[in-house]
Amino acid sequence: MEQSTNDTTGGLPPAVSIEEALARIEDAVGELAGLTGPEVLDGWDAPSVARLVEAHTRARRLTGRLDGVRYVLLPRIEAEGSWRSGGTARTFTSWLRVREGISAAAAGKDMTMARRLATALPVTRERLVAGTLG
Repeated sequence: MEQSTNDTTGGLPPAVSIEEALARIEDAVGELAGLTGPEVLDGWDAPSVARLVEAHTRARRLTGRLDGVRYVLLPRIEAEGSWRSGGTARTFTSWLRVREGISAAAAGKDMTMARRLATALPVTRERLVAGTLG
């Protein structure tokens, strides 16, 4: 019997684009969200609290990694400059706020973190993306 050398989860081939990887994550999160309803979490067959604690820890680790990915992307988008072409925002943070429908405080916090990680803390950013830093 031939053994697979594929290291990806579920035996899928590696994603060939950012869009494909994100679509897979969105599908997986949809599945996960479906497992958090009362019909799953309540009753005789409900997961133990220990399993829920572990699930919570893993979810936090994953969201940290996703934040790390966002912090890698944001300075690149800002530096490229095409966000200016719409003429609707004077600053990248303002553009981000409008584009993603987030508060000015959230956009500012994201950009402060992304810029700091890109300029002063690149090793920390790498560890965040790798999942070795919470």
